[in-house]
Amino acid sequence: MGSGAEIKDLLTEILTSSEFCNVINNALSSRLTTTPAISPTVQVPTLPGRNTSETPPSSRMSMISSRIHEMFPSIPRARHSRSQSRNSSRGLTPFEKEVFLIKRKSCEETLKRNEKFDAFKDGYAKPAVKLYTQWKVGEIKQHLREVFQSVLTNTDFDFLMPVSGYLSKIDMEDLNGARLKALLRQKPLYLRPHVDLVQDDNDEGTFEETDYTMNDLEEFPDIRSLDDHTQNVNSFTLELQALHNKITESVTYFNVNREDIFLTCKLALQRKSFNPFNRLSVNFVDSDENTEGAIDGGGPSAEMFRLCMSYFLTSCLFDGNNESKNLTYCIEQLQANNYYYCGQIIGMSILHGFGGPNFISQALFDFLLYGIDGMAPNIDDVPEGTLKTILHTMHDCNDVVDLQNIILDEDMISISGWSFISDITEKEKLIADVCKFHVALRVRPALEQFESGLKSCEIHHLINKYPSDMKSLFCFTATKLTFSKMKELFSPVLNPQGSNLRSIENRVLGNYYNFVADCEADDLEVSLQDILIFTTGCRTIPPLGFKQTPTIEFLHNTTKIYPEA
Repeated sequence: MGSGAEIKDLLTEILTSSEFCNVINNALSSRLTTTPAISPTVQVPTLPGRNTSETPPSSRMSMISSRIHEMFPSIPRARHSRSQSRNSSRGLTPFEKEVFLIKRKSCEETLKRNEKFDAFKDGYAKPAVKLYTQWKVGEIKQHLREVFQSVLTNTDFDFLMPVSGYLSKIDMEDLNGARLKALLRQKPLYLRPHVDLVQDDNDEGTFEETDYTMNDLEEFPDIRSLDDHTQNVNSFTLELQALHNKITESVTYFNVNREDIFLTCKLALQRKSFNPFNRLSVNFVDSDENTEGAIDGGGPSAEMFRLCMSYFLTSCLFDGNNESKNLTYCIEQLQANNYYYCGQIIGMSILHGFGGPNFISQALFDFLLYGIDGMAPNIDDVPEGTLKTILHTMHDCNDVVDLQNIILDEDMISISGWSFISDITEKEKLIADVCKFHVALRVRPALEQFESGLKSCEIHHLINKYPSDMKSLFCFTATKLTFSKMKELFSPVLNPQGSNLRSIENRVLGNYYNFVADCEADDLEVSLQDILIFTTGCRTIPPLGFKQTPTIEFLHNTTKIYPEA
């Protein structure tokens, strides 16, 4: 016995056969005298201007099945074939995506401009592949196989998305068209096969010798710099990118002043139309209300957030050394909701693809991760002053009577909940409780306000999900810029090889690289971080990289010997 699909196909062939039509024609002629006869050519009343002899077989089948249903109600009307219903796009929401099929299974980087051109020319790229949000991952993969059937063999492939010049594997679990569209947004989709689609030119043991000049070698990236990147971008970066993709086309305008950066930022945050997921347009205004004229392609926004982080570092909102800051408790700042705005600005900086504060203490980060019960501050977290001196005295004291006298004499100890100590073994717990009271419990309103600011940008849940990755953004990490990183970060835009302008550009570029190397060696007063701040507005390289790859471009002026970069 065949399957249901085979039986249905067999019945379809029977119902559309001329023999069966003749049988039904005779039966209908005897039973339904008022009904026009049915023949293989479907003799039905014609419409004006229509030739019924051209009626397609599917229409004849539909009319025949309707007549059969009239005679035999137990037999349902024929339905459209499964292939028709499967291929129908009625009710689906389409979207188009640029798709690149990578030739190598080991490829980890996005295609460069000339590589993209070759991909389109060779059939390994399509500019606008139509997909549907309702499709499941299997349907998407099947459609992409059909799109690239001329070059894609019978091998499986992975979905990847570009992140900072590298390819990040997309998790296939629970993936559908809608999630894929939201994840990629304006970015292209990359497909990486599990086997190489092309063979190496030297697979047969032959190779072509090529003489490279020093100028040619400059075109190749520094392989040592690749050690600083993981081969697969982790799920934290993917989720942070997905959160970044939620930024809308609505715009929030920031008109900020460098001399009063926090106050001028707050004016934008307090607008009724403000939303942290709006796109940013930052305009710097000096003390005379003259604009700097910079167009916000990411640089002014980065500079605004950098200035805000520098302000927070030295403001009365935080206390402690520059590598481990805790929140203070200031009733004036609390009533002005400034702890909230501080958390919101930090969250927005991460949300919009820039850096974090990099000065939060471990105790404050533990509060964001575990809540106030999970905080365990120590003497180092206590602000400089009388209390810290008392705690050091208690730490060095080994006599229970002396400890008891300190408790009775110092109100800052007694208000922490300790009025009596019976044994010297309780000293460590006493010190820990005093530290927690003054660093955590006493400033709890400020902590909760700061946390609410982070939650407004949907950043807080990432701390619970990816604590180690988020800690590198919030807490101090001694990451040092290197010559290799700086060389990789800026891509030079050069004239064609062999031209006179290219020769001059290579000379200038070599001098620039020597300057960067001298900065790394501390031979100059300028540091690599100074160069990064001057060129990008960021103190560190953002976790998602820069929205636009920084470039070195040359401005040639015939009145000068060398171009300006």
